[in-house]
Amino acid sequence: AKLWEKSQLKVTEQLPFQLIDYVFHAEDCIRQCTAAALHCAVQQHPTTLTKVLAQISELYTSDLRASRSNSTGQQRGGAAYCLRACIPAYRPEHVSTVCAFLSGTAFSEYIDDVRTAFILAGREIVTEHGATAHPHLITLF
Repeated sequence: AKLWEKSQLKVTEQLPFQLIDYVFHAEDCIRQCTAAALHCAVQQHPTTLTKVLAQISELYTSDLRASRSNSTGQQRGGAAYCLRACIPAYRPEHVSTVCAFLSGTAFSEYIDDVRTAFILAGREIVTEHGATAHPHLITLF
């Protein structure tokens, strides 16, 4: 509700970036809601998607480095939720970027539940975009 009020009850172009603060929230239900809200926000402002995906990837990598010593790492599942929720908005360049992130970083996640969430996102990308973006999917295989 606080974000909605901050954005003056509109889905502004800044909202997707404000939502990123909640991608790695400690509560799973907040991470899931953030993913759904992010999907709606990038659908209304598709030009934000490239930067949003880059920020999620950077935050994931930073959290992965930090969590080896001081967190459970479960909150990184929020990145998988967001990547998966935004799949319908992906264009071929997004498919390529996300697949490179999945195969280069996320599929080696050491927490089983989080890795499984990334694998599910990868499967859904193949299902949704396999017929039209197959050259971009090669990094998954």
